This record gives sequence, structure tokens and C-alpha cells, in this order.
Amino acid sequence: MKYKSNQAGFAILVFLFSILSASVQAQTIDYSDTLSLSNRKIMKGFSALDSVVPNKKIFIAGENHTYRESNSKLWVQNIKYLYEHAGVRNVIMESGLSTSWLANEYIQTGDTTLYNIIDQYVYEEYADRYKQLYRFNRDLDSGEKVQVFGIDLERGSFGAMKVLSLLIPDSVDAPDSIDLHIEAILGMAKYQDREIFTGDDGDSYGYTYSVTNTLKLVIENFENHDTLYRQYLKGKYDLFRKILSGLDETIKWRSFDNNSQVQGYIFREKYMYNRFVDLIDSNPGKFYGQFGRCHATKKKADKNSCEWYVFKSFANRLKQSKTLNLSDDILTFGIIYGEDEDYEDDDWAEVGDHIRGLFENLDPNRVMLYDLAKDSTLGTYFVDDFDFLYLNSYKPSDRNPYLTDYYDYSDYESSGRMAITYVYGIHNIDLDALGSIHLTENQPVFNDATIWQGVNMFFSSGSMISATNLSFMNGISTTNFNGTKSVDTKLSGFTYNSYVYYDALPTVRFLDVLIGGSLGYSMLNFKVEETTDNPGGPITTGFLGDVKKSVYRNPGITARVSAGMNINIGRVTIGAEVGNSFDLSKTKWRLDGDLAEGGPETSLGGLFGNANIGINFDL
Repeated sequence: MKYKSNQAGFAILVFLFSILSASVQAQTIDYSDTLSLSNRKIMKGFSALDSVVPNKKIFIAGENHTYRESNSKLWVQNIKYLYEHAGVRNVIMESGLSTSWLANEYIQTGDTTLYNIIDQYVYEEYADRYKQLYRFNRDLDSGEKVQVFGIDLERGSFGAMKVLSLLIPDSVDAPDSIDLHIEAILGMAKYQDREIFTGDDGDSYGYTYSVTNTLKLVIENFENHDTLYRQYLKGKYDLFRKILSGLDETIKWRSFDNNSQVQGYIFREKYMYNRFVDLIDSNPGKFYGQFGRCHATKKKADKNSCEWYVFKSFANRLKQSKTLNLSDDILTFGIIYGEDEDYEDDDWAEVGDHIRGLFENLDPNRVMLYDLAKDSTLGTYFVDDFDFLYLNSYKPSDRNPYLTDYYDYSDYESSGRMAITYVYGIHNIDLDALGSIHLTENQPVFNDATIWQGVNMFFSSGSMISATNLSFMNGISTTNFNGTKSVDTKLSGFTYNSYVYYDALPTVRFLDVLIGGSLGYSMLNFKVEETTDNPGGPITTGFLGDVKKSVYRNPGITARVSAGMNINIGRVTIGAEVGNSFDLSKTKWRLDGDLAEGGPETSLGGLFGNANIGINFDL
């Protein structure tokens, strides 16, 4: 009894201690010390960083890209604060060189022509953040202005094409060996302006000409005529070359991505790291970057909604780099959101309730800087990931922006995909009437579903997939004896079907969820061969004596409705389909083209199912 009493007392103490701890924690959090992103002049909410940031060199925040409006405003506020308190003059971005060059030229000069291009080609929220940074920059001394640098791949080609066109000299004819491609750049940029980025309809796309395929030819020509480009472009040559190099690297990355290969994760993080190494050598000083959360964790990205793969993030590579020796110089921030479902996933189960509790006391449309070192629960969970959190209670914007930042929706590697697969399936055709004309002992073979084998060919483009199927039935053979006479029968057939499917998950490359139907032509053949040991007996109708052969046919126009899925693992496709077939024609058998009146009737309709495996490749 004493032991149980001690247990109860201990439990009570733990319960009281937890209440006390929660109370102390609630009292130590100042929910009024927050950032108002609507008021750009008031820098309240950063006080926890005042004594920390002077000793750091690299500052990286990790966001969820869905919240563009609040992310963009926080980006500007962080730059202003770190400029004043940490001496940051360099901003690194999750973008390619073409995007950052255009943005940097604008924030240095305020050139409205450049801003109009930015406003046309990127999200409205991103254009606004560049405008705010320009206004901050214009009042600074020339040697103290903020600069922006893109260290990511050129993940789209619309914007890159536009910037390349700006680098081409006016009124100067290009040499014959390169003028075809120079004019193509200018023409494609103009085509984009008029047909894709119209400024009036954000959903207007033009696919008559492919910007990516055009750029592939430009890259090939550039590699073959480097000297001519150098002479023609003069001072713009180096930037032109670097943008094309980034596009070429993006083609390699997209090859990994299109084939669902894990190397794509690693390739991109290494690329960002290597570009930063090049940048820090030529631009000494302190840096701020705001990336997707998966790039910003100082530990390997094994949570924070970074899919399943544990890879070395960009920030982790900086921390671990022996070349840069920045292990103690990096400060990271994780941005989480009041309406974000990320921390409702299983990976966040141990801290989800705790995070929701913090947001319950945070006023709407505020951002609070939260020191993880003062929270044992979150500090343990995010150890080596982030040093601080931004708790963001802003809601995602409902505005309809322009197209995504320089993203080219025409894929680098293909405009479609083809798959060829072997098919094995069953079709539940009702053969009872046909079986009834056989001896009793042979009738059971007609009670089973028929087995079919063949080939599928799939052609996919976006959400629509067309397919053709040619399959042959495994034959059913019987022998029927009647005295001196025997009758051998063999049932066989083929079916050809032309499908149209809708892919319910068109953006998920590795999985096709198919709903559709087909029209087709099918044929069953029923071969009857009678023999007798008595040539003078009842089979005297045999043309050459003692054998009589007849082939009955049952053709049919068929329609199918079905549902299925294909799983694409690299170049391998595995799939399955179930559905129902309908016979739209007469069900009677024919002999020499004439209907066999009074004989059995067989419909080619019925339930069917099949599995397939094969290969796929890009078109």
C-alpha cells in the first residue's frame, strides 16, 4: 500500500509540475512583441536577435512557398533588420541567375522598363518585394547597397529566354554561324510577351513554339561557336554564357526528376552549394537567404515536410563544409504558419499540439520570432535544424497572380510519354450455351473465365492518355467421342481495343490513375473437326473422304468502360485494369458469313481484368 501511495504522490507531483511549467512558459512569451508586415517602417519583434546576429555571417530562413504574400513581406523586413544589425549586404535567392540578374539590375537602378518585365513574368507578390527593396536601396550610399544573387538552377526557361534577349546588342548583325539562333532568341522572347505573358490573362499559354527546345539548339550552337559569341556579345558574353550553363545543368537535373531518380535531390542541393562557394569568393561579407524549408535545415532534411528522402540540404552542406569553415557562423530560421497542415503530418506528431497551442495566443496577421533555446519541447525536436522559428499567422493570399516565377510548363525532356507493356488478363465471357452442345464431361471447361494475353501501347500527354490493346485468347480444346465418330473443337479469338483515358493525377509522374473507355473489334473462332473410323459411315460429306472441318465465327463491335492505374518506376511501368465489356453486335455464330440459325448464341460482353508490365520512355 505504501508503494502505491508513493506512486500516486509522484504522479500528482508530475501533473502539478507540468501545469506549473506550462504556466511559466505562457508567462515568458510576449505575444505583443511581434512583427506587423503591413507596416514596413516599424521594426518591432526582432529584439531577441539583437545580441545574436552580430556574431553570425550566414542567415537562412526556410518557408512554405504557398504563403507568397507574407513570405515576401517578411523577406523585405528581414533584409532591413539584418542590414542594420548584422551588416548584411548580400541576399541569396532560390532562383536562377537570369531571375536574380533582372531583379538586381532593377533594385540598383529603379529602371521601370526592367520592373515592367518583372511585373509581367513573376508572381505579383515577388514583383512587389523587389519594388520595396528598391525603395530601401535607393537611399543608401552606392557602396552600401543590397545586392541579390540567384544560386539555384534555371528551373524554368521563359524568364531565361527573356533575359538572354536583353543581352543581345541592338542594330548589330550576328555572324552567319550564329545568327539563326540569335534571331530565334529575339523572336521567342517576343512570342512569349505577346502569346504567353499577355498581362491580361494570367492563364494564357502559347505552345505553338517550344522555348525549351529552342534553347537546346542555342546551347548546342553556343558550344560550337564560343569565340563568335564572345566577339558578338562583348561585355555581355560572360552573363550570357553563365545563363546558358545554368540551363544546361537544369536539363540534367530534369532528366533525374523525369525518371523519378533520387539523384535529382542531391544534384540540386550540390548545385546550390557550389554556386554559393563561387559567390562567397567574389563577394565577401554577410548573406541572407530565404528558401524552401527543406533547403534551410542545418541537419539533413529528414522532416519539415521534405518528402521521404533524407538528403543533405543546402544549409547542412554549408555547416559541414571544411572548405568554407562556417559551422559556427550560420543562423537558421524555420517559418511555420497558423493554417499550415505540414505539422499535422505524422512526422510532426510529437510537437503538433504544442505548435497549435502557440498559435492560439497569437493575434491574426502577425509574425512572432520564437527562440527555440527557451522551449525544451521544440528545441529538442528542432535541434540542429533551426535556431529560431517565425510563427506566422497570416493567411495565404487569395489573389490570382501571374504565372509561376520563370517556370516553363513545357518539359525540358519531353512533351509526352509512351509505354509498351505485356498484358495478361481474364474475361468473363458467358460460354454456357456453347458448352451445352458438348458432352457432359467437356462442359466444365466452358464455365471458367477466358484467359487473354497481348500488348498495350500507352501514349500520354498531360491529363489525357490514349492506348491500344491487341490480345489473343488462350485456346479451349475438347474431344467428343460418339461411337466410331469423334468431334474435336477448339475455341480461340482476338480483341483489338482503342482506349481514351483521363488521368486523375496528371501532375504525379510516377502514378497514372486512369478512368476511361474504348471501342473495339473482337472475334471468336470455333473450329470443329469431325473424324470417323468408318469412311462409309455418317461423315460422307467430307470433301476428301473421312475428315470434315468447319470454322464458325462470332465477330463483334465492343465497347468497354474501365478504371485502372499504372505505376512508373523509372523506365518500368506496372499496371492493372478492371472493367466491363459490352457487345454491340449480334450474338449468333456465323458459318461462311451466314448466321447459324438455331445454334448457340455467345455475347462478347462481360467483366474483365488484367495486369501489365513493360517499359516507358519520353517522346
